[in-house]
Amino acid sequence: MQRVMTYLMIFLTIGLCGLLWMTRPANATPQAAYGSHSFASTLSSSLAVTATQAVTTTKSVTTTTAVTKTTVVTTTPPVTTTPPVTTTPPVTTTPPVTATSPVTTTPGVTTTPPVTTTPVVTTTPPVTTTPPITTTPPPSGCQQLVVNGNFEARTGWRLPVTPHAGAYSTENVFDGATSLRVGLLDSDPNRFSFSTGYQLIRLPANVKTITLKALVWRVSTSTAGDRDFQYLIADPQHGRPRRVFLGISNTQHWEPIVYDLTPLKGQLIRLILGAYNNGRAGKTAMVADAVSIESCK
Repeated sequence: MQRVMTYLMIFLTIGLCGLLWMTRPANATPQAAYGSHSFASTLSSSLAVTATQAVTTTKSVTTTTAVTKTTVVTTTPPVTTTPPVTTTPPVTTTPPVTATSPVTTTPGVTTTPPVTTTPVVTTTPPVTTTPPITTTPPPSGCQQLVVNGNFEARTGWRLPVTPHAGAYSTENVFDGATSLRVGLLDSDPNRFSFSTGYQLIRLPANVKTITLKALVWRVSTSTAGDRDFQYLIADPQHGRPRRVFLGISNTQHWEPIVYDLTPLKGQLIRLILGAYNNGRAGKTAMVADAVSIESCK
């Protein structure tokens, strides 16, 4: 830009010089071609060139950052709860009851008071039992085959070892001082067990009668559903066992037992006294005394 302005000034100067040359007076005295510097002085005084260089550079950057974040707050008007209107139900007054005078009814049919019948007690006739066996010697012509039938000694009987084995006892006896107890008493823990006492006996063959006699005391708190039981069995070497009794009883007194063993004469039998407990609800026990087998010719 500055160079252009310089060239422009030169061209203007040359132009003005030419213009002045053409307009000079005709009678003007020519000047020496190379005189003093009058031309230059005249040119300098006549030419007044004012070169004005005005470059104005305006740099105006206006950065306006205006971020306006308006948060609209919505206010919920307070909820005005209207208290429930309690309506009192109208009081219904019941009109007073007019009591009607009692109606006198003519007595009707007179009923005969029910007849009170006295319950008839049906007594079961007592069971006729064989008289209790005593410890007296067998009658003439008869032989006693059981060893230690009164349990006063500790011989003759075998007491298998079980969870609750049979044992000699002095708590409940019929005669003498000792008896045989099998099963569980009230003081014993309830458990599954067979409790027995047995003896091997040879029955003679050349006899007329063979009779088993015993006294037993049976006690039980079990029911039929518990399946506990007491038993007295004659188990022969050949043939099926003879159940003198097998069941549950709570008689709690001495019962005489009489059983005919004649059909088993000539055989070796095992005479078994016992009680079975399944260990559930009740308990079952039995005491035996005065056990004998008499063979008579």
